Amino acid sequence: MIERISNFSSTTRTSHTSQSNQPNDYEHLRFHIASDDYFPYLSALLSFIEETLDEADHSQEHLRIQLEAVKATRKDLRYLHDRYCIEPRT
Repeated sequence: MIERISNFSSTTRTSHTSQSNQPNDYEHLRFHIASDDYFPYLSALLSFIEETLDEADHSQEHLRIQLEAVKATRKDLRYLHDRYCIEPRT
């Protein structure tokens, strides 16, 4: 099932990367898309990672948090790719 980000109209799409995820795994994504602020959310997350990489503290804990954020974001983007289609605003 693909939802169009601009208007949430549904259509069918076959996906070879489809995974069985728990329904609430991506609730935060659905919230940000419905609120029309996913791109600002993604930008803020990338800004956080960039700022923490610039800091002098490169402890294992900092690196672990950064790596977890990157992995989670990549997983989110795969989910979005499989289920959503971006359309220009009218």
